[in-house]
Amino acid sequence: MKKQISYILLLASVFAMASCGETTSNSGSVSTSGSINNSTSSKPSNSASESVSSKPSASVAPQPVFDIPSSISKIKANIDATKIKGYTFEDDSSKKANGDVSFNKNEILIKGKSTFENEGSLETGDLLIYKGFNDTTFYDIENYLGKHAKRKNIVSNVENENAQISLDGAKKEIDSVMYNKTWFQNNVSKILVDGATFTSKTREDFYELTVKFVNNRTINIATLSFDKNNQLLEGKLESNTWPADNFDSETNEPIDASQKPTSSSKYKATFVLGEDNKEEITFDVSKYYITSIDEFYVSSYSDKENNDGLAQAGKYVDVRINKFSPATALNVDEFKIVESSDTSVIEINSFTGSAKAVKSGEATLTIADPIRSVTVTKKVTVTSPSLNSIWISITNKTLKVDDTATIKIEAYPTESDEKLEAISSDPTVVEVGEISADRKSLSIKGLKEGTSNITVRSKNNPDVISRALTITVEKKQVEQPTDWIIGTWKNTTTATNEDEDIITFNTTFTFNSDGSGKIVQKVTRVAYDNEATFNWAYDGTTIKFSSWYSEENTLSEPTNVVIAEDKSSISLIMPSQDNYDKKHKLNMQLLKENAAAWLIGTWSTSLDKDDFGNPTVVFNKDGTGTIKSKYFADATFKWSYTNSKLVITELSSSEYGVKSTITNAEKAQLEIYFSCDGETCIVVFKK
Repeated sequence: MKKQISYILLLASVFAMASCGETTSNSGSVSTSGSINNSTSSKPSNSASESVSSKPSASVAPQPVFDIPSSISKIKANIDATKIKGYTFEDDSSKKANGDVSFNKNEILIKGKSTFENEGSLETGDLLIYKGFNDTTFYDIENYLGKHAKRKNIVSNVENENAQISLDGAKKEIDSVMYNKTWFQNNVSKILVDGATFTSKTREDFYELTVKFVNNRTINIATLSFDKNNQLLEGKLESNTWPADNFDSETNEPIDASQKPTSSSKYKATFVLGEDNKEEITFDVSKYYITSIDEFYVSSYSDKENNDGLAQAGKYVDVRINKFSPATALNVDEFKIVESSDTSVIEINSFTGSAKAVKSGEATLTIADPIRSVTVTKKVTVTSPSLNSIWISITNKTLKVDDTATIKIEAYPTESDEKLEAISSDPTVVEVGEISADRKSLSIKGLKEGTSNITVRSKNNPDVISRALTITVEKKQVEQPTDWIIGTWKNTTTATNEDEDIITFNTTFTFNSDGSGKIVQKVTRVAYDNEATFNWAYDGTTIKFSSWYSEENTLSEPTNVVIAEDKSSISLIMPSQDNYDKKHKLNMQLLKENAAAWLIGTWSTSLDKDDFGNPTVVFNKDGTGTIKSKYFADATFKWSYTNSKLVITELSSSEYGVKSTITNAEKAQLEIYFSCDGETCIVVFKK
């Protein structure tokens, strides 16, 4: 009897030892030999070690052998290797939601409840997120962060992102869902890093790991349950951040755990193990997409129902859908105005998806979703808005008689097509022309000296009128000849400097035909010339200088300009700087340099021409000349030399028949072309 009792006690001790299965590691490793056998229990227990009956069972079921990971990296590897096809979750963070997630190869579905803030209070509602695709179509349904139901055609080359998506793009959309396949794994992996510690407990048919990681004042604790195949069954993650004055940095614990942390989040997931290899869509999407539009209004007015089919030019046209089938559809916001039968009346911006009424008229608009699964049309009549303001402006309010000018018109709103009319208070002074077709300009013409007020107003509503522009018409000046000015004018004068030395100023004015000019002044005892550039104009009485520029300000703009009656000289006062940088008001009388002086005199040729017999040509200062030859009588002529061109006219004898002349650049040679019995004779003259 004693032997039997001893045997029973020994057997009970063995069972008790076998049931003890808790190990702890602060360094991230487990102090077991690699596998643990759990004792048999008829129901799950919350303790690490289970008590057993004092009587041995008739038969003992084999216990699972657990390969408990020995490091944080092995824990992470087991999580990553877990095959799941869904999970139940609880998200107690800023989003606060719970529900079930299921996914196949081409789809993911989240259904549950979510808590959100609405006008300052928290409300709980249904949570639905679905994304999936078949061979032709991608579906995106959500009532969580924003209610919508979108569809896109799957194509190889995406040209319209609103209506098309690539196959890779569809897969990425599924992966982007908030509660996706790796939602919990991604969150818990943030604490499976160097510095994390863990402990393990074995249960009847699973083992449990508790991982802890402290980062600054945030304490992260994860509880992870694995089966005998190291597949993750369930996970919990809690993170609490404590205020600085309630955290012990040596123990990495809160000083008073009863206080509230500054932030807190909790995540939980219970996994459904298996493969997600089904390719067909299992979720019925039909009730989330409109199949027919039963009542809708199109207008640019806010009250679309009472202004259906009406729009005003310059305004955007919108559609409002009031009734549709099925009533559960979530894609009503996907329907836009996509086409206009007349884009000159209502234009469609394909980039923004907006429609704008442009001008009066009618256009039929097509309303559809991006893939045009359902379409409806509406004829819209666009009317012109009334003008409310008109502005006119002109660059120069002064005209000469017979001159024309353009007045700029701005009529608002610009989309109005009301007719405009222009009015001249004195049409005998200023004549108004036609307003341009685009209503942006008006031509006017000065008829006689005087003033006239010009206004522009609406023909429909004369009270809408512009301010008046007062136009002054002046007598038109007769264009004055300026050939006598163009060229080079010179003067030499003297002045006494502060040392009482006589300083000579040699001044050269050059007047160009384009109205520009230049002065170069050479001053004794000054290394560099005084220079200036200018523009000039002749009004029939005097020369006016403008745009005067002297880099070192060595020359100032001339004053007291007086032109001799015979235009042979120009008198003026010219402030000029001497060798001591002092300016003298020099009285100058400019005389024009004779450009044709080199021609004056007798020109002859050594060539004995049978027809002419060594002719000579004489050029006189007064613009007259003579051709002499031993065979013919002397012939007189007139000549001019302008812009390097010599012209002979009024030849008194036809015997010579001058056809043309050429001078060389050095002004040392002159060629005269004569007519010789129907041929051309060239005679070269030299002075």
